[in-house]
Amino acid sequence: MRIDRTFSEARQSELASRIRDTAVRTESGDTPVGGIEPVARIDRVEISDAGRALAARNAWASEQGELSAARIDELRRRVRDGAYNDPAVADALARRLLGEGEI
Repeated sequence: MRIDRTFSEARQSELASRIRDTAVRTESGDTPVGGIEPVARIDRVEISDAGRALAARNAWASEQGELSAARIDELRRRVRDGAYNDPAVADALARRLLGEGEI
């Protein structure tokens, strides 16, 4: 054993030793040698409210389908014509984007 090794090196060595010990199984294959019993793992996932809202928005968008070429042309025309230059329209648009989580 080296005395000058770091804590991290010592921990890695200890874990490697444990892995080697638990890898050797009895003939029946049920219990690892070394007295360490296998532990049942329980995985759990929590989805935040923001994640649920994003999933709902994406589902809604999928149901609506892609924007048609005609709709895109209409929106481009409105931007070009200055329809969104009005502060009230820009405010309403910004609020809608914020409410949908786009920004």
